[in-house]
Amino acid sequence: MTVSICIPAYNHGRFLQAAIESARAQTFRDIEIVVSDNRSTDDTADVVAQQVREDSRVRYELAPQHVGMAENFSRCLALARGEYVKLLCADDLLEPACVEKLLGALSSAAAVLAGCARALLDDASGRVVGSARYARGDWSGPGEEAARRCFYYGNLIGEPTAVLFRRRDAAAGFDSRYSQLVDLDLWLRLLEHGRFAFVDEPLCRIRVHPAQVTRQSAASGRITGDKRQLFLDYARKPYMRGSAWQRLLWDFRMAWSLQREPAERRATRFDEALYFPRLWGAMRAGAALAWTLRRGA
Repeated sequence: MTVSICIPAYNHGRFLQAAIESARAQTFRDIEIVVSDNRSTDDTADVVAQQVREDSRVRYELAPQHVGMAENFSRCLALARGEYVKLLCADDLLEPACVEKLLGALSSAAAVLAGCARALLDDASGRVVGSARYARGDWSGPGEEAARRCFYYGNLIGEPTAVLFRRRDAAAGFDSRYSQLVDLDLWLRLLEHGRFAFVDEPLCRIRVHPAQVTRQSAASGRITGDKRQLFLDYARKPYMRGSAWQRLLWDFRMAWSLQREPAERRATRFDEALYFPRLWGAMRAGAALAWTLRRGA
């Protein structure tokens, strides 16, 4: 098969049938669908078993033990047999032409990573409540330019469900030093070696619900720690050098993240992950005011 659609799963049984069926409905047919079950305690295994009976392209793989998110994502890559990998988080959905169009973009742009716009799906209402995208309009260009934009402005490329890449290019897997920004770290590593291609069409739907790992990580303060690690890994690379404004923006975003995390974690030092440590107090004060105004709105 050409494309492995890899689904890292853990206790998302209520979403999993819809996710797998969206993978099975792809217009590009030369696929396998690999579910890596991270020792779920819900009905995940039963849900996948039914899909396996209905479609021989679906494969269920139970992890020998429960591991962290990065390790389970890496396990997906190790289990894949296709030349290309299309990740699909267990609570998300693919539009039917997603694989076909991302493959086309990757090929036509001679890129190492292809991504698409994302529709944001409210789980409670079932409605699309917004969208997110790397750019307004289709785009392809140097990977280092795309990496720099994502470093300073946030993960504009988006969630794992929004991308496609060659399996051999991601052989190193996801970095377990990251608890939340595992996807962005891999995108940056890939983009150091080639171009990025973006399709400005919402070819996937990202489900928004309280059990999302992103929300849990923000509440626990893990995202701030990940941003610190991202700074240490990438900030001093020559291609990552940004303008004074971009560097100020990075520091403010770090202050904003720290403001959101639990008070008991705020003693952690982040001065080594700042461009302008002498302005840190002012950044913290500005972020605290912005956070207060937002919560009062």
